Amino acid sequence: MLAPRHVRLFLSLRGARLLLLEAVAALAWARLRVRGQPFRKVAARLGQQGTETPCCVAPLQAADALRIGSAVRAVADHLPWECLCLVQAVAVMTMLRRRRISGTLYLGVGLDTKSSVAAHAWVRCGDHVVVGGGNLDRFRVVERYGTPP
Repeated sequence: MLAPRHVRLFLSLRGARLLLLEAVAALAWARLRVRGQPFRKVAARLGQQGTETPCCVAPLQAADALRIGSAVRAVADHLPWECLCLVQAVAVMTMLRRRRISGTLYLGVGLDTKSSVAAHAWVRCGDHVVVGGGNLDRFRVVERYGTPP
């Protein structure tokens, strides 16, 4: 739950409030979709299966995409439900699509530190990893979903 200091911080972020509220709504919707539907139905709305978007986007679109990723990451840990990488990636793709910004959602598998199989999801917009970045070289991409610009 949000502590009083988080509420004060939120209220001080005048320009970012709407984006943060949109991120909460997108995460809630993504969580319902991921947990409540078979993955094939979720995947049908992610983008075109097996495609990638170009590695170049307009600078303003890249900046918007990075702000979206920051907003989703900022609120994900403070919600009363779990927002793992797939939920965050679906939320980011939803928010990018609303703005007609192309992006690619990747699903990968790899080994974690205990040599167990681990799955991961991340989103790339242009040449920026918007959400789910860090240590991506240990994951092998098994599927990708690209959205047109």
